[in-house]
Amino acid sequence: MTELKQADFTALELQADGAFLEANFKYVLVQDGVNIYRNGILHLGLKGDYYIMETIACGICCTDCARPFLPYPLPQIIGHEVVVSVPQSIRKNGSTIGVVEINNSHKSHGSSVPCPYCESGLSSQCPARITMGINSWPGGLAKYIVVPKFNLYQIPTELNLSPNTATLIEPFAAALHGVNTVWKGGKDYAILGAGKLGLLTIAALAISRNRFDHDITITAILRTEKNKEEALLFGANKVIITDGKPIEESFDVVFDTTGSADGLEYATAIAKNEVHLKSTHGQPMLGFKHFTELVVSEISMIPFSQKELDFNCNGSVNANIYVAESVPEEITKLITDTNRNIYQNSTANADNWLENGGGSVLMSEGSKLPRFDLAVCTSAKEVDDIVTPNSSHDRSLVRVRGAILIANPKENSLLEAINSRQIKITTSRCGDFNDAIRVLSQPTSSTLVQNLERLITHQFRLEELPSALDIVSGKQKTEKKLLKVVLTAK
Repeated sequence: MTELKQADFTALELQADGAFLEANFKYVLVQDGVNIYRNGILHLGLKGDYYIMETIACGICCTDCARPFLPYPLPQIIGHEVVVSVPQSIRKNGSTIGVVEINNSHKSHGSSVPCPYCESGLSSQCPARITMGINSWPGGLAKYIVVPKFNLYQIPTELNLSPNTATLIEPFAAALHGVNTVWKGGKDYAILGAGKLGLLTIAALAISRNRFDHDITITAILRTEKNKEEALLFGANKVIITDGKPIEESFDVVFDTTGSADGLEYATAIAKNEVHLKSTHGQPMLGFKHFTELVVSEISMIPFSQKELDFNCNGSVNANIYVAESVPEEITKLITDTNRNIYQNSTANADNWLENGGGSVLMSEGSKLPRFDLAVCTSAKEVDDIVTPNSSHDRSLVRVRGAILIANPKENSLLEAINSRQIKITTSRCGDFNDAIRVLSQPTSSTLVQNLERLITHQFRLEELPSALDIVSGKQKTEKKLLKVVLTAK
C-alpha cells in the first residue's frame, strides 16, 4: 500500500436528531495541510503535516452514543477508537497497523505556534485542539480518515494485536491515565461497573500495582452477576454483587465507570477518600449542568482547606486563585495570608478578563497556564459557571488538571458530601498511547493481551453503523453479552 494523496468516499454522518444520513467526502493533501470537502464544498482546511489513511476498524463507545448531547455541531462522522492501515513507506519494524490519538493539537501536526499547553506536556488539553469524531475533525467510522502526523502510533508486530482488539488501545490508555491520576496511598480500590471501561480500569489497576506504595486490593462492584467472570479474569481480587442495594463496605478510592447519576451517588457513599470519574455523557447530573466539561478539562472538586491550596502543584505553586463572590471573607483572608493572588468577581467578568489578556498576566505572576490555578466557590451553579463561563467557547476559568475547592456548600448533596466527609471527586480524560502500548508490550502483560480479545463481542460493517450504535445505546436488544462493538471497513 502506498501513501494516499486524496480519497473520495461516502460516509454515514450522525445528525442532531440521532439519525444517520449519507454524505460525499473528499480528502486532499495540499502543500501546507489537508482540505476536507463535504458534498463538493470545502468543509474544513487543516494546516500542518497530515496523512490520509484507510480505516481498518473502529470501536463504538458511550461517548459516541452521547454525541448529540455534546456541545459541538452536527452532522459529523463519529468514532474515535480507530485502527488504520500503515502505508509501506512509513512502516516501522514491520508494523502494518496503527492507532490514532484523538486530540489534534498544535503538537499533533507540527505547528510552530507557541502553546504553553503543548510545551507543558498537555497537548491533549491544547485549547486549539479539535477532537476526532467529536469536535470538527471527521471521525474513524468511515473508509478513510485524516491523521495528524504525530498522532499515529504504530502497533509493534510482536504485540500480536488483531485490528479489532487494537481498537481498545484508546480506552485502555484512558484507563491507565485514570489509574496514574488517583491517590496511591490507599489499600482498597473499587471499580463501580464492569462494562468495557470498568474492565479495562480493573486491568490497568492490576497491571500497575508496582506504581502504588504497597499491595492493593481490587474490588469490582457489580449490580448483577453478568460480568463477574470477566472482572475476575481482568484482575479483580473480589467481586461484590449489589442487586441495586447499598453495601456496608467502604474503599479508599472508587472508580465510577457507570456514567450515571445513581452511580456517582453510590460511589461517593462508599468512598473514604476519593471518587474518580471519567464519564463524558453530556447530560445534567446531581444538580450540575456541566459535569462532562469538568471531566473533559480534568478538573477536580475537593473540600476547601489551606493544605489543598497546594493541590496538584508538581513542585510549583498555585499562585492565582479565582474566588466566587459568595465565598465568605474569612476564607478569602486565609488564601491571601498564604501570599497568593486572588481574583474575586463574577464568572462573566473573570472570563472577559482572561480572554482579553488576563491569562498572560496570570502567567507573569506564576501560573504555568493562562488560567487560574484553582477556584473556590460554594454552589453547584458556581461550579458550572467556573467550568463553562461562556457558551461561545469551551475554556474553563480554571486550568486543566486544576481544582475547584468547595467552601461552605449550599443546597447540593454532592458538594455537602465533599465537605462533610472530606471526599475528593477527581477526573481524567484521554491517556498516553505510548504508555498503553509500552505496558501491553511487557512480558507480564501477555495474558492481558490475550484476554482483551474477549471484550470484542460484536462486529459489524461500516454500513451497519445505525444498528450497531442502537445496540451500544440499548435501543436495540442483542442476545449476546454486550461488551465491545467494533465496525470494520471490509
